[in-house]
Amino acid sequence: MTASPITTSVARQFLTEQARDAWQPDAGIITYADLVTPVGATQVSVGLVGANRVDAGGRWQGPLDEDEAELQFELVTEGGEWRIDSLPDAMIVPDNWFQDRYVQMNLHFFDPTGRVLVPEPVYVPRGGQAATSLVRGLLRGPDSELAGVTQSFVPQGLSLDVLVPEPVDGFAEVLLTGDVAAVDPATSELLVAQFAWTLRQVPNLTRFRLSLNGTPLGASGTAADIAVSRGEPYDPAVPEGWSDAFGIADGDLVTVSSRGLSAVEGERKSATSEWRSFAVDLSAGRVASVDATGQRVDVMPLNGSLAPVRAIQGLTCSSRPGTTARRCGRSTGAPRAPSSGRCRAGVPPRCRCPVSPGSGYGTSSSPETDRGWSRSLPARVETEWSQRGSPATEDASVPWPRP
Repeated sequence: MTASPITTSVARQFLTEQARDAWQPDAGIITYADLVTPVGATQVSVGLVGANRVDAGGRWQGPLDEDEAELQFELVTEGGEWRIDSLPDAMIVPDNWFQDRYVQMNLHFFDPTGRVLVPEPVYVPRGGQAATSLVRGLLRGPDSELAGVTQSFVPQGLSLDVLVPEPVDGFAEVLLTGDVAAVDPATSELLVAQFAWTLRQVPNLTRFRLSLNGTPLGASGTAADIAVSRGEPYDPAVPEGWSDAFGIADGDLVTVSSRGLSAVEGERKSATSEWRSFAVDLSAGRVASVDATGQRVDVMPLNGSLAPVRAIQGLTCSSRPGTTARRCGRSTGAPRAPSSGRCRAGVPPRCRCPVSPGSGYGTSSSPETDRGWSRSLPARVETEWSQRGSPATEDASVPWPRP
């Protein structure tokens, strides 16, 4: 599997005929730092050291537990030679192999309002397979864990008619097929923005053509080509955005960065004990917290006191907010938190609590590896509710991530 583009044809030569048909290496990737000496004759057990998993969509899932890191293989003789007859459904590769052949890029979906693009980090093969992998990722849609946090305007049921070729003179063509109704102009604009902002990461790609069942999408005037800058009105990055993520560990409000976890100086632990969820504004000047009932939001300066300067009551969350110590997205590349902390991250981890500045929806990835995400969702805690009238009397329905 050291070929480029990545292929499993050589690895399959060591499998029985039955195993070649049954093995599904596209189900995910298992990486490891080292191997323990195999044990067994025909039933072979191989222990992996420092094993991590990447799912079928390229999303980093973090470390395998002890049982998962003990892989089982069954060996039989076929045609007078030993062959593997049973093995895990995954590509199992050393860390350096993975690092040499995969690169982190972002799929782009929209926030619940359809106004801001939200990047979701994934690993894709380097080189000519990157564009195809990114398009397939958009067709799969966002991670189910981000339900209520992101949405896609790419219709379900679409597939790639042919692989996306490497750019020639900065151009590539994306041919989609599927039994779907015609895409209306408003949806087409957002769909095209997702493709443009995602494909702009492909080296040497400056424009592309997107078609569905032979009909061009996103054509501007007589030109069918789409510039990769087409999604700029929905750009999640803003100059004034704070780069670090925020979380709660052992009752402390902390920042999460490449340097590790750092308590926000002067913040009182007791102030966070009743928080059901929270968000920090783009400049990290204010924090808004939701209380345990989900019906009150306090907006307060991030200045050491956490004393509310404004209270918004009478709210009804459309679903239960995930607490800050629970599911809030992946923090790929952030340092490991202390084992006693409620926020636990690995390298790369699945951090259960960081919330980036500006994210009113409680999801973040590490600013170290994906700084765009830390500025992806404008702070709407105050602006949206204030537009609906008196917060004390309005029954405002606010989208939150599921726990």
